[in-house]
Amino acid sequence: MRFVSDINRKSVIAWTMITIFSMVFSFIYEAFSFGVYSASMICLFVWPFVLGVIPCLFLRRDMGRFWNDGVLILMVAGMLKGIFDIYGTASMWPSVMFVLGWICILYGFVQFRSEI
Repeated sequence: MRFVSDINRKSVIAWTMITIFSMVFSFIYEAFSFGVYSASMICLFVWPFVLGVIPCLFLRRDMGRFWNDGVLILMVAGMLKGIFDIYGTASMWPSVMFVLGWICILYGFVQFRSEI
């Protein structure tokens, strides 16, 4: 039984590489944080894995540009929140980016459903 179609194989590989990059980035950043940790940085790999790899494994086609951009926006927002938490400061930009990311994902989902 084949889970991944030939079309989605490239997407699965790309999202897997992005997930691995985010795991390595958060590990290295946390290693040099002098004992200060952030849940956003530790769980950074969850965004591309759950919203990138898993849908590509079970669907026969790619989710679309807006969905992919939304996942990347959420990942960058989590990265910024983790950096700001470790640095010890606050900013409104990760919150704005989380909202923008979810809007892109919602629009991408609606667009995906309308094309079926």
